[in-house]
Amino acid sequence: MRNRQAFILAAFGAGLFVQIFSTGSVAVAQTTLPHPHADVVAAGLEGIQFVGPFGAEGETNPEQDTFTFKDGKFSTGSCLKWGFTPAPYWVRRDASGVRFLAELKSSEHGTMRYEGVFDGKELTVVGYWKKERWYWTIERTYRGKGRQATATK
Repeated sequence: MRNRQAFILAAFGAGLFVQIFSTGSVAVAQTTLPHPHADVVAAGLEGIQFVGPFGAEGETNPEQDTFTFKDGKFSTGSCLKWGFTPAPYWVRRDASGVRFLAELKSSEHGTMRYEGVFDGKELTVVGYWKKERWYWTIERTYRGKGRQATATK
């Protein structure tokens, strides 16, 4: 929660705006920074699916995963298999590209927070899994990259 708040506060501090509506739609954060991929920024990643390796930090053979931005929600193929439901995502643009943040929840497996940036060619993703138990908390970091696969309808 603290990192999400820091992300949003940083966006406001940089003169950006982020709005999430109750309908699940996403407003793209706008800046005056020049960016060669204005069409992607305007779309806010909406309707795009990326495919690439994603696995636990330090893993030598990560599995292929899908990262989908559809209907104002973010999901991944691997998270759907574990019962994590698609969740609203936030976007903003900076000199690195289009950044996003999403937090998926599963009643059985905890929370998976995703942060990433699309530089116009590749999506770089970091996932933080956390499952609290009464006697210990599991925390793991996952990393991956994806190339644009399709535009979703």
